[in-house]
Amino acid sequence: MSTAAIPLGGGRRRMMRRVGWGLGGAPLLLLLLVVLLTATTTSVCNPSSSAGSSPVSAPSKAALADIPGNYLRLYVAAGEKYGIDWSVLAGIGWKETDHGRLDAPGVTSGANRFGCCGGPMQFYFKPYGGRLRANEKNSSTWGAMSVDGNGDGVKDVWDPQDAIPAAARYLKASGAPADWQRAIFAYNRAQWYVDSVLGRAREYRSAASAAGGITSVPIAADATTGATSAGFACPASASTGDGSAGDVTAAVGPWMNKTWGEAIAAGMKPLGHAAGTPWCQIFVQNVLEQLGIDRPTSNSAHSSDPYTWATTKEWGTVLHGPGKPASAALQLQPGDIVMYGSPGLASAHMNMVEKVDARGVVVVGGNQSCPGKGNCVSRRGPVRLTGTGGPLRWSSADTRPIWAIVRPPAPKGVRA
Repeated sequence: MSTAAIPLGGGRRRMMRRVGWGLGGAPLLLLLLVVLLTATTTSVCNPSSSAGSSPVSAPSKAALADIPGNYLRLYVAAGEKYGIDWSVLAGIGWKETDHGRLDAPGVTSGANRFGCCGGPMQFYFKPYGGRLRANEKNSSTWGAMSVDGNGDGVKDVWDPQDAIPAAARYLKASGAPADWQRAIFAYNRAQWYVDSVLGRAREYRSAASAAGGITSVPIAADATTGATSAGFACPASASTGDGSAGDVTAAVGPWMNKTWGEAIAAGMKPLGHAAGTPWCQIFVQNVLEQLGIDRPTSNSAHSSDPYTWATTKEWGTVLHGPGKPASAALQLQPGDIVMYGSPGLASAHMNMVEKVDARGVVVVGGNQSCPGKGNCVSRRGPVRLTGTGGPLRWSSADTRPIWAIVRPPAPKGVRA
């Protein structure tokens, strides 16, 4: 690994990272071998995680105030997958681009002003492109370490869903968590950089978590819901996406277990109900509004549902749908919208992913059966996706075929 000190916007000093490759590509093969031998997965939701991995530490008030929610969830999820402390990963994200907020070339597109690096984690990707196919590799640092974190088939250096787990992978391959000094120094060969990142990581961990230095402690998790004290669910897998949905549980809270009339009395807007919009869709639209996400509007039943918006109006991302079938291994996150039945069916239903943890997925929706109350806002789960090779369905609770799953865009003012 060869480096050269360079400045990068905002008055901060950065290091230009690049791999010194031989003609035979041996360093690349060696680095990939290290990743295969050392990568482990841990889960605060599962106490039987692999030995030697790092438990999840609770974010401090400073972390919750400074780190955008979508980035915080990505840091925690990547730390979970690669068995490293998320707060150090977040410290690097802060140092490199202020969690994607730095107003400088190369952060959201193109290369930095030195023409080498890009993205929220400032990976060296030149002379190649910053977007690679899922199975594509090359001799740049991004080519060796890139990750398709959101499963869209593209490894995008400017997408935090890809760049953040790739940075965790790089740190793991460089010695973390056993030797943080070495791992961070490999990311940027300057001791001042290492010290700055570790200092910020300490600020990002809660007082209880930071008491032992880099060593962290698990977040206290609710045994019923799997929700953590930090306000997000324990990740079930390597990727929870961009976390743009925010706290679905808090948004739904005022309407939980309430019938249509009770929910309206509690502040849910009727929207297009008089024009025929199903109230399961109205519920989803209200939750999106509570989360600060521009919601699809509707004048009649299914005339402008989330799938239609995602396919025709550049709103959100289709994870599963006609022409884009997903497998049961699809990684969901809170806020994902699930649509049942088949396109255009008047009896179709939709609800939203509320939580994802080691036990499965919890979905919440309006116009769902409630014992003794008829239909109301209620939860289903935990369940898991089934049906690889055929229509997707939940493992229990609601086994109707799932014809589309849509991920909403980021809330207003938050970069996805």
